[in-house]
Amino acid sequence: MYANNKKFRLKDEILITNDNYVVKFDTGKSYKVNQVARDVLEMCDGNHSVEEIIKDISRRYDASHETIIADIPNFIETAVKLGLLLEVV
Repeated sequence: MYANNKKFRLKDEILITNDNYVVKFDTGKSYKVNQVARDVLEMCDGNHSVEEIIKDISRRYDASHETIIADIPNFIETAVKLGLLLEVV
């Protein structure tokens, strides 16, 4: 799992459609995501840290910080493994 001060961005070949599909143009694969996952991916713009994303999603969805703090880093880790996100260094 990544440290909460890390920042990520979508890879250049990734598109998020209006109907919540994440499309990888380099492979042709697509993934259907829910609105929370879409919001997380959109906040992965290289400017927001994982902690900032956690705080924003907690506020936006009135969810407990404890729940979000477990789910978002796991989701980001999965998105990196799927080739959707890059860590910004």
